[in-house]
Amino acid sequence: MKFDLSKDIAHIVEEWNQICFEKESPDEDVLVIYGPKGSEKTKAAQELARSRAGVFYFSFSGLTYGEAVQSFIRTYLSESTDITTITDAVDAFMKKRSGKHTLIILEDEKNDAMNECDLQFGRYINGKHTIVLCNICKEDDYADHSVRIWRRSIAEFIKLFPDYDKNDAIRLHALTGGMIDVAKDIDTNATYEENVRILLEPDSAFSTVLPAMVNECFRTPESYYPILKSMADGHCRLSEIAKDVNFPNNKCLKYIEALIENGFATAEKLEGSKASTYHLANTYFAAWGRYVYGRQMMQAVSPDALFQYVKEDIDEHITLPDFYAACLRFMQNANKHYNIEYQWGNIRETKKAIPVKIGDDSTIIIDYYKETDEFSYNLIFPHSLDMKYSKEEIYRIYEALDKINSRYYAHTVIFSFTRFSDWCVSEAAHNEWFHIVPVERLKY
Repeated sequence: MKFDLSKDIAHIVEEWNQICFEKESPDEDVLVIYGPKGSEKTKAAQELARSRAGVFYFSFSGLTYGEAVQSFIRTYLSESTDITTITDAVDAFMKKRSGKHTLIILEDEKNDAMNECDLQFGRYINGKHTIVLCNICKEDDYADHSVRIWRRSIAEFIKLFPDYDKNDAIRLHALTGGMIDVAKDIDTNATYEENVRILLEPDSAFSTVLPAMVNECFRTPESYYPILKSMADGHCRLSEIAKDVNFPNNKCLKYIEALIENGFATAEKLEGSKASTYHLANTYFAAWGRYVYGRQMMQAVSPDALFQYVKEDIDEHITLPDFYAACLRFMQNANKHYNIEYQWGNIRETKKAIPVKIGDDSTIIIDYYKETDEFSYNLIFPHSLDMKYSKEEIYRIYEALDKINSRYYAHTVIFSFTRFSDWCVSEAAHNEWFHIVPVERLKY
């Protein structure tokens, strides 16, 4: 299964060109490529270096200092034989590149060779924009120019499977978390059920990518698997996770903090709450915990039983959480790409899963209420893949919002797997406080 990285690469080139030709400040010579685990930041950088003159990618992963020097020489300075340090190698390389626009992309690795490489290339940043230094990292925390590369989106998966029931394409996205390395075994010509069986095989990328990632980050990866499994099972408080894995709280917290630092988990603290809750950063991690680590024997001896278990379990525990996360990413980008004046960075209050009982004795859930310095927002998610929004359902939601005084002068944003009725479309067109977002818009 092949995904297109051309848009990501074009975005990197656009930022590079802005630095070289459009910006006036002499201090804007640094570019950052950032994004979560599995977003293929490195593949985009490597492809750019292969396809465009003036772009060079450096990684010394797994190499000693001496091996890094030799690798540098073999790749870029084949005529040099007397160089023994990264400093001399960088000087020789930059002498060859003198006066030419150059983009140096450095992998974010913590070893002596890369640290020296970063430092020495930094010496050549001179405000004339002949060299731009680019780092690949997890967070955008210091550069004027940055390119965020995300995992593949739900909308991309829907386009990849035009003959599928839309919900099945969404389920495949949830299983893989949008990670290209996990999705590479998927066959776009196979049926949904055939692809799920392919993913669940013991030697599939779905089964092996997460252990490889954990092994790359930790000396004792098996110590982290129970915590990943516990979080995949829905335990989100420190006390719950520690009890589930039979670790003392302080020891468990250290493991969780290490998982957060390496991009496997996130911490969330709502306004007014003292304690954090902890969640896996990707639904692939949750799917691996539930269906591979949590069902090892079933995977080995009874693949049909595992397949049936996944069919019954996936929507509630994997697909819906994946969709909700995509909705929140949409809101982070809404002020740029959609007609919603949303300022994510100025949130004063957040409430989750507010139940409101209405006149017919049913309950409406306001999934997120967020208040910023300027506006309030009600986010409403579907609670099943078959949920359909009609005029009657919208009026039930309006009744709930009226009960908590959150309808007028508050943006209400409703997300859906399925097509909105014509009435909903008309209402959204005429009511500036009412917004509908079909699944195809979740491009983030």
